[in-house]
Amino acid sequence: MGTPQSLQQVEGEEARKCPECGSKDITRRDTELFCNKCGLVID
Repeated sequence: MGTPQSLQQVEGEEARKCPECGSKDITRRDTELFCNKCGLVID
């Protein structure tokens, strides 16, 4: 079995997933998040 995760950890991981392409390769610039795979700006 895997290590249990808190709800905040799970939500944090989900928040860093691109809704457009599903990539987790996300970069924060100032107050915006950018998907490095498809270039989508995530609010």
